[in-house]
Amino acid sequence: MEKSLLSFDRRALRRASFAVASVAMLAACNAETPLEPTAVSIPTSVQPAVMPNGLGSLWLSTVTTEANQKKLIGGAKFSILGPRTSKTVSDNDQNDTDPTWGKIKLVGLLPGTWNVCEIVAPVGYVLSTQSCHQLTVYANGTTSDEFTHLILPHTQFNVRNALNQLVGGATFTIRDGNYTAIITVKDNDAKDIAVAAGGFTVRLPAAGSYWVCPTTPPTGYAFVNTTCKYGFYQNGYYTSAGTFQVVPLQP
Repeated sequence: MEKSLLSFDRRALRRASFAVASVAMLAACNAETPLEPTAVSIPTSVQPAVMPNGLGSLWLSTVTTEANQKKLIGGAKFSILGPRTSKTVSDNDQNDTDPTWGKIKLVGLLPGTWNVCEIVAPVGYVLSTQSCHQLTVYANGTTSDEFTHLILPHTQFNVRNALNQLVGGATFTIRDGNYTAIITVKDNDAKDIAVAAGGFTVRLPAAGSYWVCPTTPPTGYAFVNTTCKYGFYQNGYYTSAGTFQVVPLQP
């Protein structure tokens, strides 16, 4: 009987001790200063996220180094072939986002290898011997390239009197290698780009052999010699056909 009472007293003591400890812990918690809630941080300026679209662009330039000076020349046309895309683009058409004459910019291109071929050269110039370039377009990047051109061949000649003075107003016929007439040019007309009267500079359609033939002398003059002058003309050069001498007509 004493043993049972002793066991009961010990259990009661443990329960009482636990209850006292719990009350003490609650009292301690209630005594602590509560934390103030943290305010939500609101941004004062807009910070847009940069979301790369993964596309790239090509920037093509058409140039000449005529007279040892590089300059842009416009009017070229290209064939473009790349990933899932095949198109033609001309300088300043709806596909070209750069308004500069002589520069073509294509945007929104898939990354990868692109074959770019110039198919029409600017007026007055010839296609390069390497008219096709293989270029790599990178995501979110711009790949630049340059196409260099030679000017078409030109013939230069003049008309002079016995005093070696220029005499304006003559007409000439230019014939190709087969002696077929291809150009008739009068002094200072649209086909003669020389400024001085009596001097001629005429653009030829392609490299090759040509004849420069006097046709009509200046008013009041006659050609001393009406023989045509033969020459071979190369791209990128101005080649002289010499002087055609005239004498005044006798009254």
